[in-house]
Amino acid sequence: MFWELSNKFYLKNLFNKGTNEDDYALVIGNSQNVVVDNSFIYARRHGICIGGGGSVCCVTNRNIKINNCTIKNDIKSGVPSADMHGNVENVIYNGCTIYNGANLSGKNNALINCIIYNMLNGILVYYSEVIGGELKVANCICNSWFHISFNFINKSCRYTRFWKGFLKTHL
Repeated sequence: MFWELSNKFYLKNLFNKGTNEDDYALVIGNSQNVVVDNSFIYARRHGICIGGGGSVCCVTNRNIKINNCTIKNDIKSGVPSADMHGNVENVIYNGCTIYNGANLSGKNNALINCIIYNMLNGILVYYSEVIGGELKVANCICNSWFHISFNFINKSCRYTRFWKGFLKTHL
């Protein structure tokens, strides 16, 4: 499912169990004021991907709420199931269960009250394309078989704060 250049849309009770050919289950591109609620989303690569292009009429992805969703991918894909790119602001994953890691990018984005399971390489949250603001992981239960200090990886040369808040770990 692909949404691009959209404003104010609401998706509820999506169910995609996926096949081996589904690289992306839900793509939100250059859209604003989006809510996704109570859904099960699986894809071979990214269950949810928030990004887009930089051509004429493209806007920054902004004000996106992903609530109470289960997001999964094929653990052998080597990429996070919850993915975002640098043109993303004010995105909150709240109360989600995320299998195989998440990527936080852009500006002022958060994982709050989530249960996060690590990727095959042990990473829980991967930071890239950070443009400023604050990226938060707060009140999350993080499940990993690696030491927790290894699980938060920054691949961006610019950043403000990576994460804050209470982090429960199950090692």
